[in-house]
Amino acid sequence: MGRVLEFLDESGLAENTIVVFTADHGDLHGSHNLTRKGKPEDESLHIPLMVRWPKRVASAKLDTLATSIDLMPTLIAMAGLPVPDRCEGRDLSAALVQGHPPQVDSVYTQGAMTTAKGQWRALVTPTHKLALYGNGETPKLFNLEKDPYEMTNLAGTREHAALEKELRAQLMSKAKQTGDPFPAAAQKAKVLYSDEEAKRAQGRAGA
Repeated sequence: MGRVLEFLDESGLAENTIVVFTADHGDLHGSHNLTRKGKPEDESLHIPLMVRWPKRVASAKLDTLATSIDLMPTLIAMAGLPVPDRCEGRDLSAALVQGHPPQVDSVYTQGAMTTAKGQWRALVTPTHKLALYGNGETPKLFNLEKDPYEMTNLAGTREHAALEKELRAQLMSKAKQTGDPFPAAAQKAKVLYSDEEAKRAQGRAGA
C-alpha cells in the first residue's frame, strides 16, 4: 500500500485518485472460542475502512456506522456521478468530503443466509448490538460502549428486556425492508433467477 501511495504522489495522480482500504470480513482467531469468519462477533464483523483523497478528504476518524454496501453509492457520489435510486446502501460522501456525518441509527448485517443451520442476522447501533439466529440459538445482546469486547450477553435479562424487544423489532423491520425472509433461509441467487431472467436483466442494464 505504501508503494502505491508513493507512486500516486510522485506521478501527480494522487489528487485525482480515491484510494479505499477495507476488507470483506475480519477473523475471530480464537476469540469467544471461535475461529475463522462469518459470525456476528465484532472480531469477524468489524472491518477497516480508510479513504484517501488528498485535499478533498480530511485526515480524521469518523464514528458514522457504515457497511460494505455503502461503498458503491458513496464512491459514485464522490466521482461526481448520480447515485442510482436502486442502491440499497447509503451515500456517505458528505461525511468524508464535507465532514458532516449523516445520522445513521443502525446497520443491518447478515450471515450464512442460505442455510437454516447457523444463519444469523444482527442489528448494530452506536451503542448496542443484537444478534438473532435462525436455528433457535440463544440471542446475543451487547452494550458496545461498556462492553466493547462483547463478554457479557444481556439477552434474556429482565433489566434489558425492553431494549431487546425494541432492537428485535427494528431488526425484523430491516429484514422486511430488504426482502429477507429470516428466520427462514434465503434462496440462492441461481434459484431466484433463471437464465432468461438474467439475460433480460442484463439487457435492461445495457439499455
